[in-house]
Amino acid sequence: MQIKLHKLARTTPAIRAEIRKSNLTGKELAKKYNISLETAYKWKKRESVEDRSHKRHNLNSSISAIEEEIIRELRSQVGLSLEDITEVMKRCIRPNITRSSIYRAMKRLGVTKKTIIEEEAKPSQSFEEVKQCGYIHMDVKYLTKLEGKRSYLYVGIDRFTRYVYAEVLYDLEPKTAGKFVERFINYFPYKVIKIVTDNGFEWTDILN
Repeated sequence: MQIKLHKLARTTPAIRAEIRKSNLTGKELAKKYNISLETAYKWKKRESVEDRSHKRHNLNSSISAIEEEIIRELRSQVGLSLEDITEVMKRCIRPNITRSSIYRAMKRLGVTKKTIIEEEAKPSQSFEEVKQCGYIHMDVKYLTKLEGKRSYLYVGIDRFTRYVYAEVLYDLEPKTAGKFVERFINYFPYKVIKIVTDNGFEWTDILN
């Protein structure tokens, strides 16, 4: 069996095994093998004589599974840039999330390259051209079912300024969509002139 040793290791596997089996105190072991007291105690308690990896095992530990899905949708379906995704995630989802952790998530998900939506400006192609803020496009994106619970990303986008407001909600009821619209209007810094949707029942049934 090949033993992995750190390049600055002061002890060999044989010495580490002796330390583990020894009845000497930590201070006596440190003096005998000319090592620090901390090292002596470390190998006294350690079950393995191999050096542990210094590589981080989870580079994205600060991003939850549902946050990862939100990032994927904001990038691939809404076509937001890294900076815009960071702003939306901080403002709407979690204030302490970092740009670097979002970028790592995007890289792992394979969505760092420019999207077709970005290149062709699809969000505004299906609607008339606007020259002022207040024309809002609202949509719902299905998120992966997590922990047995279906969730949805509700998104409101001002087509002129590209201001985005988003929430994760757990049903498609018209009442839920209506409350989302109310909250968007409260957060949106400009006057809402017109709201356009994809005519899903969660939007069209609000008025019924």
